[in-house]
Formats: sequence, structure tokens, C-alpha cells
Amino acid sequence: MKDNTSDTSYTNDELCRIAEEERAGTRGIFPERGRECPRCHTCIPVFRDLQESVRHQLLELIKAGQESEAIEKLQQETGCPARWAKIWVLHADQKMTIVFCNNQMNPRVVDADYHAEYQAAKQVGLLPALISFEDLSREHRSEQAVVQIAEQQHETSGIYRGWMLTPSQYTKLFAVLRKKRVRLLTSPKAYRHCHWLPESYSIIKALTPDTIWVPVAIPDLAEAAVRSLPHFGNKPVIVKDYVKSQKHAWHEACFIPCAADTEHARRVIRRFLQLQGDDLQGGIVLREYVELEMLTTHSRSGMPLAREFRIFVLQGNPLMVTRYWEEGNYGDELPDLEPFLPIIRQVQSPFFTMDIAKCADGRWIIMELGDGQVAGLPEHANVIDFYRALYESAS
Repeated sequence: MKDNTSDTSYTNDELCRIAEEERAGTRGIFPERGRECPRCHTCIPVFRDLQESVRHQLLELIKAGQESEAIEKLQQETGCPARWAKIWVLHADQKMTIVFCNNQMNPRVVDADYHAEYQAAKQVGLLPALISFEDLSREHRSEQAVVQIAEQQHETSGIYRGWMLTPSQYTKLFAVLRKKRVRLLTSPKAYRHCHWLPESYSIIKALTPDTIWVPVAIPDLAEAAVRSLPHFGNKPVIVKDYVKSQKHAWHEACFIPCAADTEHARRVIRRFLQLQGDDLQGGIVLREYVELEMLTTHSRSGMPLAREFRIFVLQGNPLMVTRYWEEGNYGDELPDLEPFLPIIRQVQSPFFTMDIAKCADGRWIIMELGDGQVAGLPEHANVIDFYRALYESAS
């Protein structure tokens, strides 16, 4: 299903106004935004204020064949017009395809790192499918990457959950799956928007550390990055590419204690480029290092671990909030998401992550965005809850 706007959802207040306008004959009878059904091309409304417990009750009514009761309850809960409730209910049982990477040695089995997610997706009623990451990574092999996926009778929506892809690789995957009548929820443009930090920086700028970047096309990339350091004065800086850092080589290839110390900065930047090698994406990103509330240091790399959380967002609404690190004592504190919601609803992607952290002075900031399809689900997260929420929110 296609995402027509960055925030497709309707609030209850908005729905009540729409219902009044419809009764007065001043408004059309179909939703104007939402998830577009690939079969009938109707926009399926997304209800921002619909409680998850109520959504679950609605799905249970639909499964029991009680569509009329579900339509009536949805109207009562949201204030939406009857036709809108009917559209939602009639499309609630469409199953989404979740595309995983297979095991290179045993292509008919999911990659071991995604076994738990594969089983969870299957358990909650989603349709898992397998592709070959190796074939997708090779030139002219993208068609072979999806040979295990049968062509669907009708176009269905899908989400990829697998290893990181470059924007060009993702574009190829998107195209070959379309030939199988599986349309990934996230377009290639939306994937790049969240996967490459510079693409979304203007949206998160107010709540994220000061950031500049040097595209890979600039000659002598390392020296060009060094020449950019005066932007930060004497402040500490983090070096990364458009996607990843070498945070587990923290002192060697990630952290620059003083941007004015040119020789030390040059060594860190060159070591970063050496370690990234052919995996470098986009260019070099330099970010101001902000003092965060520390939990502990990483047991192997010595990297400082801060109070960070990962928010998974689907269709403009938080889907799951989980602790970022496995180590350290988080206690019971959870972040208040309210300050981040206006930014979340500006992001030009239907499925993404927002990593946030608490500063030493008590402020909460955005560390970065990521594409939700390739963002890791922390080991302590409840996989069943994640896929159940995905299933219910995509309904």
C-alpha cells in the first residue's frame, strides 16, 4: 500500500468535523489520504487516536465475521463517517508480506539472525518471504534474488526486514518485488530519506547535534573533512559516514576530542575511512559530540553508553519504544515522546526509527533517524509484541 503523505493519520477531532461536513453535503465521501489499497486504490484511513486495545477488539470482531459490529464500534470510537469505517474494516484482513534474507548455505531457510523475527511474523498472521541478500548485492543478479517469491494474484503490500542496503540496492529490490506484485511500503525515495542522515537533517535539526558533511565525490575526502573542522571551533566531534560510524573503535576511528587539534582529527578520519573501506556510504559526516547521561562503558570497546532509546514509527505513529543498549541500568525511566511527535510527523517515510538520548543536562535530543526495515531490533525487545503491533497498525 502506498503512503500518500508523511503523516497519513486522522485525529478524532478531525474525523468528527469530516463526518459533520459529509452530513451537510460539503465534503466528499472518501478519505483523501491514508494507505492506498493496491487492489482497489482506495485510501484506507489511519486513525491516530485509536487505542491499541480497541484496535485489537476490532480485529477480533472481523475475524469472527462480525463486520457490522466492527464498523459500528469503529464509528463510536473515532467519530468517523460510516463509509470510512467500512473501508477500514473491509481492508483490515489484508495480510502484509514481510521480506527476510535467506541463509546463504541453505536458501530455503531464513538467515539465523532473523529466525526469531521470521517465526514471530508468521505467528501473528503476516506472510514471511525470503530473498537472497548475496544475489541482490551482486551486479545483474537482482532478479535471481527474489526467485523464491511467487508472483501474487493481486498486488500486496510488503516490508523488508533484513541487512542494510545501499539506496541503489534498495531501488533494485523495490523494482523486482513490484514484478512479483509485492509493493514495499517504503519507496526508494523514502528509504534514502531516513537511511542517509543528510537527507533528513533539516527536519531534525532543531533537536539534534550540529552536523555538517562532505560528499564522497569531493577530491581527497579526508583532507576536505579536516578543512571543515573549524566549523566546530574547539568542540569535540564524532566522525561517521551517511549511515554508520566505527563506534566500537571509539578512540581510534570515531571520537575527536577537540576539533582544533588538526593532526589528531586527521588520524581519526583517515582511520575511519580505512576501516569503512568499500562500505563507505555517501561521504563523511561530522557531528558535534554532546555530553549525554552515561549508563556505563561498553564491555569490549570502551565506548561510552548513554541513556538512549529507539522508537519504531509506522504511518506517523510510534509503534514501539525500546532501550537501545543491552548493557547498563536504565531503571524505570521512559522518555516523553510528546516533544518529538511534531518532528515524527514531518518525516517523509511510512516506516522508520528515531533514536533519542538524554543529555547530561536533562534535555532529550534526537541522535538520528533510520529506515525501519534495516534498523536492528534490540535483543531484549519482545519480538512477538513488535510484529503484533506491526500487524495491527498495518491493518
